[in-house]
Amino acid sequence: MNNNFYPRIRVGLLLMLFMWQATQVSYGQAGIPETTPPNSQTSPGGNFPGGTSPSSSTATNWLRFNGDVGINTSDPKSRLHVAGGDVYIENIGSGVILRSPNGFCWRVTVDNSGNFVRTQIACPGNPPLSPNMLVLQPGPADGQDGYTSSFSTTMVGGGAGMAIGSWTTDNGNPVVYQSYLRFNLSELPATARVDSAFLTLTYYPGWFSDPNVGNNPVYIQRVTGNWSQNTLTYSSRPTSTTVGQIAVPSAESFPGIYRKLNVKSLVADMVANPATNYGFLIRLQDEAPAPPYRDLLFAASENPTPENRPKLVVYYSF
Repeated sequence: MNNNFYPRIRVGLLLMLFMWQATQVSYGQAGIPETTPPNSQTSPGGNFPGGTSPSSSTATNWLRFNGDVGINTSDPKSRLHVAGGDVYIENIGSGVILRSPNGFCWRVTVDNSGNFVRTQIACPGNPPLSPNMLVLQPGPADGQDGYTSSFSTTMVGGGAGMAIGSWTTDNGNPVVYQSYLRFNLSELPATARVDSAFLTLTYYPGWFSDPNVGNNPVYIQRVTGNWSQNTLTYSSRPTSTTVGQIAVPSAESFPGIYRKLNVKSLVADMVANPATNYGFLIRLQDEAPAPPYRDLLFAASENPTPENRPKLVVYYSF
């Protein structure tokens, strides 16, 4: 047998072992294989279950389980932390995508003089922007929104906030809150094609200790009867339909979900049938008497902070 046969086997086994370690035991680092398993007491940075921060580590590039990425540092201080170098974007036209408070996304690049150029683009994961955009965020003079309460069936629900919830009074009486809101879509002709539509609602800690309590998934339904916020009560509340209703998961688990609700299907129907645009109803999916208590409280068009008022953004084409 060839005397070189056994050394070749040893080299092959070592290569296989190295490849197995690099693929099977590279726990989240960005670029450098690390054989420290995640449950080890020497796991880097203490971010793994049971792990503690080692006194030293030769690994410099880490992607931590908490989502932070470090380049040339094992202790990233933000989602992306670059130490001892620059970030280089080579392709002309590529840049950094930032999201503004109103929910829009902007790509920031530079021109030939080094000046920043901001270009609005579709947020990652969203459909491309349509040529036309309508932004509606009415204030106290033209807003139509309010809530109803079964606690007082004749109470007009208005003011700075809108409530959706299920409560029980001290004497055991169940209380249900529902909210209504309507936007003026008259700027859009019935021939407009709604490419996308997003509703933004902002939490309002006005009446309750917390504007987002309990397991509170809701339905957004299309209202089928006329109403006015000046006369809206539980007794006079309009009808609604479950056809095409939108199910929104619990905000307790997804607190940011109301930043950009996809309401395209409902808005498209309102645009196609402008005479029956009676707006939205927001109600709990489960309105059974509490406990457990469940509530949501959002800023209304009368809210003193303009950017917190309900907003509808419609992208459309012809």
